[in-house]
Amino acid sequence: MDMWDPYVESVRDHVTEADQKIVFDKFYVSQHLSQAVDQARAVFSSLRRRHQMPAGLFESVVARVDRLVSLAN
Repeated sequence: MDMWDPYVESVRDHVTEADQKIVFDKFYVSQHLSQAVDQARAVFSSLRRRHQMPAGLFESVVARVDRLVSLAN
């Protein structure tokens, strides 16, 4: 199902034990994960530009994030 908050709340209001029955569509999970990764990359990139991140750490973090994304897909 869609992850839109009002939709989820409506299901919770009308379905008994909804939290045990709700299954989110893989597309929406992947979409939220991609958005979170993009935000994290922006933060790390900003820190890197301001020289507040040790050399090599940025590349290490990006490699780990890319691996997590590939595992999620």
